Amino acid sequence: STIRSLNLEANKIGEKGIEALVEYFLKGKECRIEYLSLAGNLIQNEGAKILSAGLPEIKYLKNLHLGSNQIEDEGLEMIFKAIIGCKGIEQLNLCGNKFGKKAAGAANQLLLKNTGLAKLDLSCTTMTDSEMFLLSLSLEGNQNLTVLNLSYNQIGLKGLKLLKNLVKNKKLKNLDIRGNNLKEEEEFKLSDKLAKIDPSLIVSFQGMVVSFHVL
Repeated sequence: STIRSLNLEANKIGEKGIEALVEYFLKGKECRIEYLSLAGNLIQNEGAKILSAGLPEIKYLKNLHLGSNQIEDEGLEMIFKAIIGCKGIEQLNLCGNKFGKKAAGAANQLLLKNTGLAKLDLSCTTMTDSEMFLLSLSLEGNQNLTVLNLSYNQIGLKGLKLLKNLVKNKKLKNLDIRGNNLKEEEEFKLSDKLAKIDPSLIVSFQGMVVSFHVL
Protein backbone atom coordinates (compact mmCIF):
# COMPACT_ATOMS: atom_id res chain seq x y z
CA SER A 1 0.00 0.00 0.00
CA THR A 2 1.11 3.59 -0.59
CA ILE A 3 2.52 5.46 2.43
CA ARG A 4 0.69 8.74 3.00
CA SER A 5 1.89 9.59 6.52
CA LEU A 6 5.51 9.51 7.70
CA ASN A 7 6.42 10.35 11.29
CA LEU A 8 10.15 10.42 12.02
CA GLU A 9 10.00 12.57 15.14
CA ALA A 10 12.92 12.51 17.61
CA ASN A 11 15.17 10.23 15.59
CA LYS A 12 18.13 12.63 15.45
CA ILE A 13 18.57 12.04 11.73
CA GLY A 14 20.39 15.32 11.15
CA GLU A 15 21.68 16.55 7.79
CA LYS A 16 22.79 13.16 6.45
CA GLY A 17 19.44 11.62 7.26
CA ILE A 18 17.59 14.48 5.55
CA GLU A 19 19.74 14.09 2.44
CA ALA A 20 19.08 10.36 2.22
CA LEU A 21 15.37 10.80 2.90
CA VAL A 22 14.92 13.41 0.18
CA GLU A 23 17.08 11.70 -2.43
CA TYR A 24 15.93 8.10 -2.07
CA PHE A 25 12.36 8.39 -0.89
CA LEU A 26 10.61 11.74 -1.02
CA LYS A 27 11.66 12.62 -4.58
CA GLY A 28 10.56 9.29 -5.98
CA LYS A 29 7.75 9.18 -8.52
CA GLU A 30 5.81 6.79 -6.31
CA CYS A 31 5.90 9.08 -3.26
CA ARG A 32 2.39 9.97 -2.09
CA ILE A 33 3.30 11.42 1.32
CA GLU A 34 0.69 13.89 2.59
CA TYR A 35 1.91 14.23 6.19
CA LEU A 36 5.62 14.48 7.06
CA SER A 37 6.95 15.07 10.57
CA LEU A 38 10.67 15.64 11.06
CA ALA A 39 10.28 17.29 14.46
CA GLY A 40 13.03 16.96 17.04
CA ASN A 41 15.70 15.70 14.66
CA LEU A 42 18.59 18.13 15.31
CA ILE A 43 18.07 19.64 11.85
CA GLN A 44 20.11 22.79 11.31
CA ASN A 45 20.44 25.24 8.41
CA GLU A 46 22.24 22.79 6.14
CA GLY A 47 19.47 20.23 6.59
CA ALA A 48 16.90 22.93 5.92
CA LYS A 49 18.73 23.77 2.70
CA ILE A 50 18.64 20.14 1.55
CA LEU A 51 14.98 19.76 2.43
CA SER A 52 14.09 23.05 0.74
CA ALA A 53 15.61 21.86 -2.51
CA GLY A 54 13.49 18.70 -2.37
CA LEU A 55 10.17 20.16 -1.22
CA PRO A 56 8.89 21.09 -4.71
CA GLU A 57 9.33 17.43 -5.69
CA ILE A 58 6.98 16.19 -2.94
CA LYS A 59 3.85 16.77 -4.96
CA TYR A 60 1.21 15.45 -2.53
CA LEU A 61 2.51 16.99 0.71
CA LYS A 62 -0.17 18.79 2.75
CA ASN A 63 1.19 18.91 6.30
CA LEU A 64 4.86 19.55 7.21
CA HIS A 65 6.08 19.48 10.83
CA LEU A 66 9.63 20.76 11.44
CA GLY A 67 9.18 21.81 15.05
CA SER A 68 11.78 21.48 17.82
CA ASN A 69 14.80 21.47 15.53
CA GLN A 70 17.78 23.84 15.43
CA ILE A 71 16.94 25.73 12.26
CA GLU A 72 17.94 29.38 12.43
CA ASP A 73 16.92 32.47 10.49
CA GLU A 74 18.59 31.64 7.15
CA GLY A 75 17.36 28.05 7.22
CA LEU A 76 13.77 29.09 7.86
CA GLU A 77 14.09 31.64 5.07
CA MET A 78 14.93 28.81 2.66
CA ILE A 79 11.99 26.73 3.91
CA PHE A 80 9.52 29.57 3.41
CA LYS A 81 10.84 30.36 -0.07
CA ALA A 82 10.55 26.72 -1.10
CA ILE A 83 6.95 26.46 0.11
CA ILE A 84 5.90 29.46 -1.99
CA GLY A 85 5.79 27.08 -4.94
CA CYS A 86 4.21 24.21 -3.00
CA LYS A 87 0.54 25.06 -3.41
CA GLY A 88 -0.63 21.83 -1.79
CA ILE A 89 0.83 22.50 1.67
CA GLU A 90 -2.00 23.44 4.02
CA GLN A 91 -0.27 23.14 7.41
CA LEU A 92 3.23 24.20 8.47
CA ASN A 93 4.69 23.78 11.96
CA LEU A 94 8.02 25.49 12.72
CA CYS A 95 7.71 25.82 16.49
CA GLY A 96 10.90 25.94 18.52
CA ASN A 97 13.20 27.11 15.73
CA LYS A 98 14.74 30.59 15.47
CA PHE A 99 12.67 33.10 13.51
CA GLY A 100 14.50 36.30 12.49
CA LYS A 101 14.19 39.11 9.98
CA LYS A 102 15.20 37.02 6.94
CA ALA A 103 12.63 34.37 7.82
CA ALA A 104 10.00 37.05 8.44
CA GLY A 105 10.60 38.59 5.02
CA ALA A 106 10.30 35.21 3.31
CA ALA A 107 7.21 34.30 5.35
CA ASN A 108 5.67 37.57 4.24
CA GLN A 109 6.18 36.57 0.60
CA LEU A 110 4.79 33.11 1.30
CA LEU A 111 1.58 34.50 2.78
CA LEU A 112 1.21 36.84 -0.18
CA LYS A 113 1.76 34.23 -2.88
CA ASN A 114 0.75 30.83 -1.49
CA THR A 115 -3.01 30.35 -1.64
CA GLY A 116 -3.15 27.01 0.15
CA LEU A 117 -1.52 27.51 3.57
CA ALA A 118 -4.27 27.55 6.22
CA LYS A 119 -2.51 26.66 9.50
CA LEU A 120 0.82 28.15 10.60
CA ASP A 121 2.62 27.45 13.89
CA LEU A 122 5.40 29.91 14.78
CA SER A 123 5.28 29.39 18.53
CA CYS A 124 8.49 29.50 20.61
CA THR A 125 10.53 31.00 17.75
CA THR A 126 11.90 34.09 19.61
CA MET A 127 9.84 36.39 17.38
CA THR A 128 9.84 40.07 18.39
CA ASP A 129 7.91 43.16 17.30
CA SER A 130 10.44 43.70 14.48
CA GLU A 131 9.74 40.31 12.89
CA MET A 132 6.02 40.73 13.54
CA PHE A 133 6.07 43.98 11.58
CA LEU A 134 7.67 42.30 8.56
CA LEU A 135 5.24 39.39 8.76
CA SER A 136 2.26 41.71 9.07
CA LEU A 137 2.88 43.30 5.69
CA SER A 138 1.11 40.36 4.06
CA LEU A 139 -1.66 39.85 6.60
CA GLU A 140 -4.13 42.40 5.30
CA GLY A 141 -4.44 40.67 1.94
CA ASN A 142 -4.33 37.10 3.23
CA GLN A 143 -7.58 35.19 2.71
CA ASN A 144 -6.37 31.73 3.65
CA LEU A 145 -5.03 31.48 7.21
CA THR A 146 -7.56 30.00 9.62
CA VAL A 147 -5.18 29.06 12.47
CA LEU A 148 -2.14 31.09 13.59
CA ASN A 149 -0.01 30.20 16.62
CA LEU A 150 2.35 32.93 17.85
CA SER A 151 2.50 31.78 21.46
CA TYR A 152 5.55 32.02 23.74
CA ASN A 153 7.46 34.55 21.72
CA GLN A 154 8.71 38.03 22.61
CA ILE A 155 6.05 40.07 20.82
CA GLY A 156 4.69 43.13 22.60
CA LEU A 157 1.45 45.03 22.26
CA LYS A 158 2.84 47.09 19.38
CA GLY A 159 3.50 43.96 17.32
CA LEU A 160 0.32 42.11 18.24
CA LYS A 161 -1.85 45.08 17.31
CA LEU A 162 -0.76 44.47 13.72
CA LEU A 163 -2.85 41.28 13.74
CA LYS A 164 -5.98 43.36 13.23
CA ASN A 165 -5.08 43.47 9.52
CA LEU A 166 -5.49 39.70 9.38
CA VAL A 167 -8.48 39.47 11.71
CA LYS A 168 -10.55 41.94 9.69
CA ASN A 169 -10.55 39.51 6.76
CA LYS A 170 -12.73 37.29 8.99
CA LYS A 171 -11.07 34.11 7.76
CA LEU A 172 -8.97 33.50 10.88
CA LYS A 173 -10.74 31.20 13.37
CA ASN A 174 -8.09 30.50 16.02
CA LEU A 175 -5.31 32.81 17.23
CA ASP A 176 -2.87 31.81 19.99
CA ILE A 177 -0.83 34.65 21.53
CA ARG A 178 -0.13 33.20 24.98
CA GLY A 179 3.21 33.84 26.64
CA ASN A 180 4.16 37.05 24.85
CA ASN A 181 5.17 40.43 26.29
CA LEU A 182 1.70 41.58 27.27
CA LYS A 183 0.45 42.82 30.60
CA GLU A 184 -2.93 41.55 31.75
CA GLU A 185 -4.67 44.86 31.06
CA GLU A 186 -3.11 44.95 27.58
CA GLU A 187 -4.49 41.48 26.86
CA PHE A 188 -8.03 42.60 27.69
CA LYS A 189 -7.74 45.77 25.61
CA LEU A 190 -6.42 43.81 22.64
CA SER A 191 -9.12 41.16 22.97
CA ASP A 192 -11.75 43.88 23.00
CA LYS A 193 -10.39 45.41 19.80
CA LEU A 194 -10.23 42.05 18.04
CA ALA A 195 -13.76 41.21 19.19
CA LYS A 196 -15.11 44.34 17.58
CA ILE A 197 -13.50 43.33 14.29
CA ASP A 198 -14.59 39.67 14.26
CA PRO A 199 -16.85 38.37 17.07
CA SER A 200 -16.42 34.74 15.89
CA LEU A 201 -12.65 34.64 16.48
CA ILE A 202 -11.26 32.37 19.24
CA VAL A 203 -8.17 33.87 20.91
CA SER A 204 -5.89 32.12 23.42
CA PHE A 205 -4.30 34.47 25.96
CA GLN A 206 -2.15 33.55 28.95
CA GLY A 207 -4.12 31.00 30.92
CA MET A 208 -7.39 31.41 29.07
CA VAL A 209 -9.21 30.93 25.79
CA VAL A 210 -11.68 33.60 24.75
CA SER A 211 -14.46 33.09 22.22
CA PHE A 212 -16.22 36.26 21.20
CA HIS A 213 -18.98 34.52 19.28
CA VAL A 214 -22.44 35.19 20.59
CA LEU A 215 -25.12 32.63 19.67
